Amino acid sequence: MSVSSKLPTPADKNQSAYWELQSHLDASYEKGRFVAIVDGKVFVDAPSFQEIREILRARLGTPHEALVVQAGVHYPRHGAILT
Repeated sequence: MSVSSKLPTPADKNQSAYWELQSHLDASYEKGRFVAIVDGKVFVDAPSFQEIREILRARLGTPHEALVVQAGVHYPRHGAILT
C-alpha cells in the first residue's frame, strides 16, 4: 500500500467533519438549509441547492471539493449503490 493511499482525501476530511458537526448544524441552521463543508469546515450556507452550487462555483471555481448537506437531515454513514 502506498503512502498516498493512507492520506485522507478532501472528501474523507469533509465526511469526518460532517459527523463531528452534525449536531451543531442541526442547532445552528434552519431545517432543510443547505450547508457546504470545505476543507473540514463550514464554508457557506444557502436556502437552495442551486444557490449553494452557484456560490461554490463563484468562490471555488468547482463545487466538487465541497460536501453539501441539509441541516436537520440525517444521512446514513454507509450505503449501497444499486444498479
